[in-house]
This record gives sequence, C-alpha cells and structure tokens, in this order.
Amino acid sequence: MSTPVSEVSEVPSFVREAVREKATRELSDLHRRSSALSSLRRVQGSLEALAADLNQQSSLISGVIDEAPIQEVKVEGRRVPQGHGAKLKKARRAVDEAKSLIDELAVALDVDSKLSVLGEAERSISSALLSAGIDPNSLVVGQGGDAQ
Repeated sequence: MSTPVSEVSEVPSFVREAVREKATRELSDLHRRSSALSSLRRVQGSLEALAADLNQQSSLISGVIDEAPIQEVKVEGRRVPQGHGAKLKKARRAVDEAKSLIDELAVALDVDSKLSVLGEAERSISSALLSAGIDPNSLVVGQGGDAQ
C-alpha cells in the first residue's frame, strides 16, 4: 500500500533526508546482524555435512588405514604407538564436538527467533520509508554495518 502523493509532498526534504540517513544506518546494522546469524546457520550445515560424510566414508578410510604402518606420538613426554584408526576416531570426535558446540551456540543465541525479529524490523523500516515517500530499494545499504 503506497502513501498518497499529497501526504508525501507535505514531508520537507530535509526530514526525508534525515529519515533516509537513519534508515540506511539501521538497515546496515540489521543486515550485518542477519548476516552473522545466517553464517552461523551455514557453519551448522557445513559441520552436519562433514559429520555425515565422515561417518559414511569411515569404512572406506578404515580399509586404507589398516594397510598403513603405526606411528608414535608423544603423550605427556612419552612416545606412544598410535594407529591411524585412532586418528580417524579423534577426527570424528572433533567434528562431533565442533558440531555440538555450534548447535549449543545457535540455541543460546536463539538464531531462528532473532532472524525473524530482524526480518520484521526490516519490513517496518521499509514501510516507514514508503510513508515518507522514499523507495527502500533506493538506499545503498552495506552488509558490514556501515552506511554507504
């Protein structure tokens, strides 16, 4: 729903410019925060895919590991023989631990809810811009939080 031209013309140009500048700053901040939360979701997806791929391919990797010689590693200053199978298990545990930590972080940050709130805030700002006679698409909004 657009604002009638007669109402828009009543808004002085300096007020429209102030609204434009404030909206640009606010939208930049919203985009920055949304991008950060979305990147957390992407990391979750990447770790999920890595864990699934590692679990799926473990039997193939184990077949090659059985052919490799055992290496020694230092544990508390002692040299301890360690097979490559143990390294594969450590890698799987590390991926599972990383996935668990990122999942906990996403829950603690309430990512889905915050993304929804940020989307609503962006729609609200766009509506306010339209009521001031400003096309929201005319703003140049940076992803890093800096107004352009």
